[in-house]
Amino acid sequence: MKRALVIAVAAASLVLAGCSAGPSPQPPAPTDPAPAEQLFTVSGTLIDDPRTATGLDDRPAGARICWFVMQSYPPQCGSGVEVAGLHWDEVDDAEVSLAEGGVVRWAEVTLVGTFDGERISLTEQPGAPAEYTSADVVEYPAGPLEPAELARIQQEITVDVSPPMSGQGDGYVTVGVVYDEGGELQQRLDETYGVGAVYVGSFLTPVT
Repeated sequence: MKRALVIAVAAASLVLAGCSAGPSPQPPAPTDPAPAEQLFTVSGTLIDDPRTATGLDDRPAGARICWFVMQSYPPQCGSGVEVAGLHWDEVDDAEVSLAEGGVVRWAEVTLVGTFDGERISLTEQPGAPAEYTSADVVEYPAGPLEPAELARIQQEITVDVSPPMSGQGDGYVTVGVVYDEGGELQQRLDETYGVGAVYVGSFLTPVT
């Protein structure tokens, strides 16, 4: 009887051995972290003007960083980019004026944040404005265009591209956009009008 029990136990051990689980599953390999969003910086006049929502123009209300400022009092943002995540108590040297339609706030600042194609979302509080010198002024070489050609090309670009700003230099046209990603607009205008005829400048600068 004892021999039979030993055989039965041995047989059961063989069955269990045959049914043993395979290697325990390995944890999934760690994935690469998502690439960080590109940050941009810009210096200029930050204006929060509630009159933009009360008939002064058709732009949305809220703070904007402006690249064209109308020198009235209080100043008005002629062209700019909406700013999200702004707290005025974090802005140094901000000025305030009570105007017809509400309180207008403005300040000279440097901003850092992400850009979604419409607005800058701040990733840090506004800093002091950049100090510009004559070395910061971009000077382009004289271009090949005559005055009549300058006017024609500027008008074509205004219709086709609708840039926030455009102008004329010494034989060339200048175009100002919020951000020319990868220089795509500059390349397209070079192909259309020739290298040196049009220069594209970006309002935002990528943080490297």
